[in-house]
Amino acid sequence: MRSSLSNWYEELQIVVYSIPKNCPDCCKHICHRKNLNTELLELLKDGQLKEAGKLLRISTK
Repeated sequence: MRSSLSNWYEELQIVVYSIPKNCPDCCKHICHRKNLNTELLELLKDGQLKEAGKLLRISTK
């Protein structure tokens, strides 16, 4: 077992003993908020509002 963990951590640099900071439901909520923020950034990146319907949908969530 030790050599297997050593391979994962030392050679592949993957953390073996990690735990999530948030529960699955919280992770989904955080991911959803980040996706909405990305959509909002795309809508407003030129300083011009192109699609008011999408902006309204984002603001109501």
